[in-house]
Amino acid sequence: MVIPNESLPFHYWMMKTEMFRPWDYLFRLALWVVPGVVERVLRRVDREPSYRKIFVLTRESHAAYT
Repeated sequence: MVIPNESLPFHYWMMKTEMFRPWDYLFRLALWVVPGVVERVLRRVDREPSYRKIFVLTRESHAAYT
């Protein structure tokens, strides 16, 4: 399974805003105070075209080979 992670437009926006110190502090505070909300928001920007992809590998059962 391949999962897109962090859309390109969002990644570009985040890289620009991380250089603005007040935004960086606000984002870190949000991660500390309401991590669940931040996670839900960030999951909404996981789409194509993506900055990176997550590959999920599963091991087949050993019984399949015997």
